[in-house]
Amino acid sequence: MKKIIDIIYLYLELIKLDILLRLYGFTKVFDSYVKKYGILGTNTAFEADIDLRSEVGKLLILIQVVSTFYPFGAKCMHRSLLGYKVIRKRYKVPIDVVVGISKFPFGAHAWLVYETYNLTDDYISTNRYQVILHSSNYLDLGALRWNGMLGESILTTE
Repeated sequence: MKKIIDIIYLYLELIKLDILLRLYGFTKVFDSYVKKYGILGTNTAFEADIDLRSEVGKLLILIQVVSTFYPFGAKCMHRSLLGYKVIRKRYKVPIDVVVGISKFPFGAHAWLVYETYNLTDDYISTNRYQVILHSSNYLDLGALRWNGMLGESILTTE
């Protein structure tokens, strides 16, 4: 029964995320997610706690399943942001969203990491991408911006 409730919850959260991305764009949604959920990652026992790692792994599989059946195309960005939100909110694990690009062949990809461990993709898949955005670095810059130490234009879009 819990699994069905989780699937429904994830599906509704995915719909909400998709609407937010369509209305406000990636930058504003990413910024709000990092502000809101970035401070929730306080559980540092992730490496040592096998049960917690198992729960997070099962949740990531459910996110993949829900994304597969989402009719409007939930790709890596949707899965990563959804996982970031739910894992930080539910388990308080300090995971991060990473976005990378590849010049040739051109491509972009997003995935989740915990410290140096890839959670959603293997290293072979992600090594071809040059990291251009990492939520922990973004949070650090955002904290400076929110405290007025950096100019407003550094992370704003328009």
